[in-house]
Amino acid sequence: MWLSASLLEWYFDGIFASASDLGILGIVPKVGATALLAGVILGLIQRQRSLLLFLIPVVTAHIYVAVTGLFERSMTYPSNDLAASVPFLLIQLAVCLYLVFKTARIAALFLAIFALTYSWFAGFIGAMALTGNWL
Repeated sequence: MWLSASLLEWYFDGIFASASDLGILGIVPKVGATALLAGVILGLIQRQRSLLLFLIPVVTAHIYVAVTGLFERSMTYPSNDLAASVPFLLIQLAVCLYLVFKTARIAALFLAIFALTYSWFAGFIGAMALTGNWL
């Protein structure tokens, strides 16, 4: 469970880290946080409660990280291989696309970008947990 709690902290810590220090891991949270801010502001202006559905991919990402944490070091993939997370990421992509088309709002697009970057980050953390190869 500590891994799931750490996901949120690690993701938002990436916003303030130098992109040169973390590479793509520093860029992904910056893009996601910017999209989250834009999506929340537009969602509040439009007063669309249906946008709360975008909490589903975020909660699912936490569940995924918690489950992979329970199975820590159970796979023998190389440390940079996200193959174990591909099914999770594809499901998250499908859910986000469905929600964007269902709500048909520009705010939904921004929230989907946030949810996908958050899911990608969770997939990366989950892959590291499964392989036991931590950065």
